[in-house]
Amino acid sequence: MAIDYSHLDALAAKLMRDRKTHPNRETGFVYRHGGRVAVSVIALRKRVMAGESHDDALRVAAMFHDIGKGIEPHARSGALLAQDALRERVPPDVLAEAVRLIAEHQSYQTNDPWVQLLQDADVLDHFGTLDVGLAFQYGAHSHSTPKRTHRSERFFRKTRSRKEA
Repeated sequence: MAIDYSHLDALAAKLMRDRKTHPNRETGFVYRHGGRVAVSVIALRKRVMAGESHDDALRVAAMFHDIGKGIEPHARSGALLAQDALRERVPPDVLAEAVRLIAEHQSYQTNDPWVQLLQDADVLDHFGTLDVGLAFQYGAHSHSTPKRTHRSERFFRKTRSRKEA
């Protein structure tokens, strides 16, 4: 069974485009975020690993990794939701691996390189302009300044401190 990614994107849109999973995020954020992570995880894999053996599972997992957002623990609930939604649309071996990746994408104690790739693509989507925009949006809702909410700045401050030590 070949994967029809246009149909998967339509399914992701149907399931996530109209959802508001966090009071400080816009409706449909998880859908758009999943799409960006799906592109990034493959680009990242090409830069750090040879072979395409996991590309379908990585791409599917990335598209749906936050489907359980708002139903905590979202990684575990998302894995169950994705398994149910994708059962007839994805080959069983790819589905099993994608569901495993979704279930583990919040487990930062893992040494699994495929989970780590998904985690890195997920985190990287939150840095840069997106993070600046989210910081301003969060600041507007919480009446705090972007400087106090900007995760990237805290990350880079910590990184600089470690390098200087």
